[in-house]
Amino acid sequence: MISEARSSCQQVSLRLAFLLVLPILLLYGLSATSQTSIEAKSFVAIVCPKHPKDSRGEVVYMPQGKDEMDQPVVPGVLLPPAPIKRIPSPKYPKALRKSRSTVEVTVTFVITPDGDAIDLEVTDSTDQDASSASLDAVRKYRFKPATLDGKPVATFAKTVIRFHTW
Repeated sequence: MISEARSSCQQVSLRLAFLLVLPILLLYGLSATSQTSIEAKSFVAIVCPKHPKDSRGEVVYMPQGKDEMDQPVVPGVLLPPAPIKRIPSPKYPKALRKSRSTVEVTVTFVITPDGDAIDLEVTDSTDQDASSASLDAVRKYRFKPATLDGKPVATFAKTVIRFHTW
């Protein structure tokens, strides 16, 4: 009987703690998330028209999409890169935190055969602080490189980082 009462009391304590912590997390839980739109299937490869070579001199490939049907195809099968480490999350700019606004930052970059992100460029953003925070974070991301017929190659990639408040 006493153990049942103690167990019931512990459950009530846990529920109260959860109910007290949840609103605090919702009020102050500001986050920035990123989503890289890379599918896990093989593609037909083309040389990236925007970045035919990266800053290290590597040829940069990308999957052929509907907009690139006029580009010459590279022989072989392109397997896309896969994110290994997308940490740290971008720092949430103080100005955005105060205004509690939502911003999306689109970053294009090249993933090297080593899996590093180089040649970063913000292609769409409405906030300068969010753009610089996004560039700092994406620069630290690591990837399993794309392969063209089993050989690691440089590929063009794009990610959208959303800064929003809860």
